[in-house]
This record gives sequence, structure tokens and C-alpha cells, in this order.
Amino acid sequence: MLPSAQPTHPIAVLTGGTRGIGRATALGLAGAGYHVVLMTRSRTVGEAAVRALSGVAPGHFSWVEADLTHPDQVLEATAAITARHPQIALLVNNAAVALRHYRPTAAGIEETLAVNHLAHVVLTHGLLPSLLRQGAVSGARILNVSSEAHAKRLDLTAFEGPKGYSGFHAYAQSKLLNLIHAFDLARSLEGTGVHVHALHPGVVATELLSGFVPAGIPRRLATPLIDLFALSPDVGARNSIFAATSPETLTQTGKYWIKQAPADPAPIARDVETHDGIHAWTEALIGIPWRAIPHPE
Repeated sequence: MLPSAQPTHPIAVLTGGTRGIGRATALGLAGAGYHVVLMTRSRTVGEAAVRALSGVAPGHFSWVEADLTHPDQVLEATAAITARHPQIALLVNNAAVALRHYRPTAAGIEETLAVNHLAHVVLTHGLLPSLLRQGAVSGARILNVSSEAHAKRLDLTAFEGPKGYSGFHAYAQSKLLNLIHAFDLARSLEGTGVHVHALHPGVVATELLSGFVPAGIPRRLATPLIDLFALSPDVGARNSIFAATSPETLTQTGKYWIKQAPADPAPIARDVETHDGIHAWTEALIGIPWRAIPHPE
């Protein structure tokens, strides 16, 4: 639920902020002075998350409900957020799923694609008027949380199934789409004061990582190794918090950040012809051209 009183802090909107890297990011953003609007899949989850997080940082959190597998719910949520917050300083597209088996949404779209890419395009486009207003005043940021595991070549058949489906392949393709979306949008928004970046948080010990391992004995055996070699969520969130707070990300745009430094993604992520194709393909799926930049009043 959005707050009854208008927050005095700059507004950040965060998906996937109730656990893992997202929860650590939410607390870090609050510590940096943001009021964080959490997008959660249900009222129960939202209320519980705000109650828990507010115990650490009172007054810095609110929530809005939207199931990221339903674009209409995401649109409704963006309308509620922008009506409440005419200026938004930060959007962190953090939520992600990783599946072992093919699972379509109610609309028949593979869920990794729906959540990791399409929902964030809908959300970003819906929040652009508020981001642009803030950008014109003091700058705003859009951050797409990608992964160093992003695919090095484009293969949209990864989202087909169920025969031959690979959850890791679909995940890697979705992380490539996060990069393409960020870099193409950065070009479209150049000169508006809204700066768009992508980032890799590191290999982090979360439910997302363990989800690639079959349940039962394999997961029980793998968990100690994951805990030993993977980063903690608090450490993994540092790159997101850096990108959300550093002056560097308000003087540059279209960068890919790893360990708080610019890095090079796979070359296809910056290929303009690929951008054109993915923009058209995404628009055909959800009806939203992310290059159509609204002009806020």
C-alpha cells in the first residue's frame, strides 16, 4: 500500500525487494536516504515485507501489489505509483525467476521471459513520466539487474517448450534481454536527465541460484558449496546500491557495472540491429514500444 502521507525522501521503486539481493538492496537504498516502493506479488507479502524492513529503517518503505506474470497488473501498479509520486528518482528492475521446467503464464508466455524482461519493460515505460520529471530537475536512474551469465548470442527459441526446454538457457537469454533493453533505452533517453545502466551483482547465495539445482538430495549436497563459494546477499547488493547512489551513474549512461566499475558485456548486447529487432519483438508481445518517450506535463 502506498503511504498515506507523501514521503519527503527521493522515491525509489524496486522489484523483487522482499528477499535475497532485493531485500539487501532495499535496506541499502533506505540507508542512502530513499523512500523505497516495493512491488510485491500480493498484499500479504507486501505488508509483511514493509513491516519487517520498517523495523530496521522506519518510514522508508511502502508497497504496491502486482504479479509480474500479469502485464495488466503491472500497468495498474504503475498508474498508482505515478499518481502518488509525480517524481521518481530511481527504478531498480531487480526481480527475476529461474525455472528448472517450462512454465507458461496465464497468457501463454514462458515465465522467465514474462518476469525477467517483459514485466520490467511494462513497468519502466509506465514510470517514465515520473522519472522524466525527476530527471529534468536533478537526474534520475533506471537500473536493470542483469548477470555475467547473460547469453553471448541471441536465441529466442529458449523461451519455447516444454520439449527441449532448459531453464538456465532461458535465464541467460533473459539476462541478455535486460542488457539490450538498458542500452537501447539509454540511447533513447539521452539528454533527458534519466540515466540507464545495467549491472551484475555477482554470484550470490540466494533461492534463485539454488533453484537451478534439482530438489532433494542434489540440492542438499549443493547448498554447502553454494554457501561456501557464493557471495552473501548483502555483498551482492553492493553493486546495485553503488549504481543507485554514485555520482558516476548520473554523469554517464548506458554502462554495464561489475564490482562498481564499468565492464564489457557480450558484443551482441550493444549491437544496434539486435536492439531494433528485440524492440519490435517485445512490442509485438506486450504492445509497448519502449522507445516512445512520453512528454510529462
